[in-house]
Amino acid sequence: MMRVKIGELKDQLSHYLRLIRETSQDVEVCVRDEPVALLQSIDRAVRTPQEVVVARLRSRLMNQGLIWAEGNHGEDRLPSIVASQAGDGQLGL
Repeated sequence: MMRVKIGELKDQLSHYLRLIRETSQDVEVCVRDEPVALLQSIDRAVRTPQEVVVARLRSRLMNQGLIWAEGNHGEDRLPSIVASQAGDGQLGL
């Protein structure tokens, strides 16, 4: 997943939209290095709330270097994550 600051995204919006369309790569938008949005292709955007939580967790783990994006080191291993059935927004690992 690629990270971009809001100023760069505004300056190069067409570039990032083309990248998303052609590669289906997600782009995380940051304000002051804090992720605030996720841009992704339409075919990948329709997700359940649990999938959104998992995508956010995966993004944060990749940004911290705890896991690698597929193809970087051949190690795209993330423990199985299941959202709580209670609907409290907590993750069960």
